[in-house]
Amino acid sequence: MPFNPKFTITPKINKALVEIERVRGFLDAVKRKDRKCVLKDQPIFERINTSMFLGNRTSHDSGFSENIHDLKMFYDDVSELEGLFRCAQCNNLISKKHYEDVENTVKCSCGVLKYSWKK
Repeated sequence: MPFNPKFTITPKINKALVEIERVRGFLDAVKRKDRKCVLKDQPIFERINTSMFLGNRTSHDSGFSENIHDLKMFYDDVSELEGLFRCAQCNNLISKKHYEDVENTVKCSCGVLKYSWKK
């Protein structure tokens, strides 16, 4: 029996899926026990990491049926997560591009928002 997908994976959708996988990788890196990062104990990480949406449940036969309430809760969680990484001063996200070897910090482009991050 041929597989008839319900959706077409466009380049835009594929880019979003890649970003989701990057987020999962980053969340896993933050939660590592040996990571000395003040963020690792933030409750938002567990909520995001266990989210049905990041688990890709909507694309498999899992019985999960998303609704607008679920989507709004997930959006709020993602917005809260982004708030931990977006600087209120320069409006940029922290980035490994701005890693400071001396202080072992990762920071935004203006340096106001930074977190300890041992490589």
